[in-house]
Amino acid sequence: MLGGPAVLFHSTEGCFVNCLPYFADLLSALEEGWPAFGKPEYINDFTAIGEYIIDCPELPWLYGDVGGWNDSPELIDESAFFRGRPGPLSQIAYLGAAAMLLILEEVSPHRENPRRKLGPLRGIAPYLTHRQGLGQRTKLPSLLVPDEFKQTFRDWAEGRVSFTERD
Repeated sequence: MLGGPAVLFHSTEGCFVNCLPYFADLLSALEEGWPAFGKPEYINDFTAIGEYIIDCPELPWLYGDVGGWNDSPELIDESAFFRGRPGPLSQIAYLGAAAMLLILEEVSPHRENPRRKLGPLRGIAPYLTHRQGLGQRTKLPSLLVPDEFKQTFRDWAEGRVSFTERD
């Protein structure tokens, strides 16, 4: 897809109403923490993103600015967040969720405590703190991403690569 999946992160304007981007609720749920992002539909979206990344592994995974996705937080349906006991993420869903979380960090650094409710993504917390220049001595645990992406995530934590490229 030309420009990566950036179109899914942008608001659209119709002739009658502004529409939130496709991923607005998903991104809000990621920021809210686990289990909010454990909703089955969100897991399906994470899986689709993970599959996209596997098909298009070259960085950056997202071109353009994804800012503005939460410009109208009152329109985000927080009642849709999953509050139950979600199951574990598959390796592909984990890849998609972890990539989205780190993309959020790139476009809005230091928004939240990286040790917030990460649930199955808790292994990513040291990567966030390492990227922020904190915890440089912290050992980076192995993530539940496919082997061919493990070094990419380590490189991200070290600041050697970025998952986004802004215009």
